[in-house]
Amino acid sequence: MYHIRKEADLKNNRRVLYVEAPFDKALKIIKLRGSNIITAKQLADARMQCDVSHSLSANGAYISEGIIVDPYPKHPNILLRESLILNNPHNATESHRKIRNYNYYHESYVVPSTIESVLNGLIEDKDYIFLDDRIGDHVISYTEFFEHSKLMNFLFGKSAKAYGIWLKEEGKISKVNIYNITCARRSEITADQLWFNRLTENSFFGGGRYLNHSNRVRWIDTK
Repeated sequence: MYHIRKEADLKNNRRVLYVEAPFDKALKIIKLRGSNIITAKQLADARMQCDVSHSLSANGAYISEGIIVDPYPKHPNILLRESLILNNPHNATESHRKIRNYNYYHESYVVPSTIESVLNGLIEDKDYIFLDDRIGDHVISYTEFFEHSKLMNFLFGKSAKAYGIWLKEEGKISKVNIYNITCARRSEITADQLWFNRLTENSFFGGGRYLNHSNRVRWIDTK
């Protein structure tokens, strides 16, 4: 039995709810309530309405965005507005349930199509962007320059500047990373659901969590 909990009251008669459940179970609960998993922008906006020590900032959560990882890329890794896993959460979560050697879990959810077919019909900078400014295996954005960052504007939209200032002044965070996930153990194109981490870990973004574990999944609801 998975329990729905209220995490925060927001402006305009809205609230943040969450459930801790395997990813496919959590999405089913959210869909039954007529809602969608929270986006990066929605979570950033909600955090800024609360104290920096609030649970919204003290805990990370899955968000709607996702990463496509190509081990031998014609393209760099790709950040999607809506993760491919949202189209088939059961198969993705089930692939993690079947893992026997967790050192190799990165092979778990294989994208059932080519990069070209995934991007067909999508608009660059609106529906996806390439993570092409890598330093090692991650992308860095400095909070004081969020408003000038293509990556942060993609994730946070018009809230990019405000969230960067809030992170710097309230969270004492100077930079945020997006971890592309090291590709060394991946032999095929794979998809990851993006995780938006807590402030004590610099509010970073990353994939590679186990979908079959009971992690926090949030959504916005009306009272």
